[in-house]
Amino acid sequence: MTHSKEGPSALPRLVHLMTTCFMNCVHMHTHTHTHTHSKINKKGLEQWQQQWNNTAKGAVCRSFFPRLEPRLKMKMPITPEFTALVTGHGKTESYLYRFKLADDPTCPCNEGQQTSDHIISECNIVEAQRSALIKQILVSGGSWPPAKDKLITEYLKAFLSFVKSIDFQKLT
Repeated sequence: MTHSKEGPSALPRLVHLMTTCFMNCVHMHTHTHTHTHSKINKKGLEQWQQQWNNTAKGAVCRSFFPRLEPRLKMKMPITPEFTALVTGHGKTESYLYRFKLADDPTCPCNEGQQTSDHIISECNIVEAQRSALIKQILVSGGSWPPAKDKLITEYLKAFLSFVKSIDFQKLT
């Protein structure tokens, strides 16, 4: 065993000093790396938001998710039906008609084109489901109809229940 001038008791202090120094270096590196990474992510997110705001595409989806950052932080169960309603893609006659996969964009309820807005706000085929959604929103202090982004940010549980309760087979 090697002894320093201060004797054998100096070894634990030396180990403690080296460990502290090492941990400070690691902390400093991690903090610097995390800070730099955070700045890069923030800049990228700002650019992405700018593109999202300026694109002509994705208008239906943007009405539900106007800001990207909250959506990226949000956990939600995604189903094909939910995706169809919040993007306007698939499962609606209007969308299928655009791609010549349906003969007519009109909803089977014959009250207008079958779009996300129509299903959520007007279609009499899902009147019972919509009534339950409206009731849940009103009971929680909201008003009908809410802005679409509020369906996600404030009434997500009720909206997901509404979407899940719809028999999309009856809408074709």
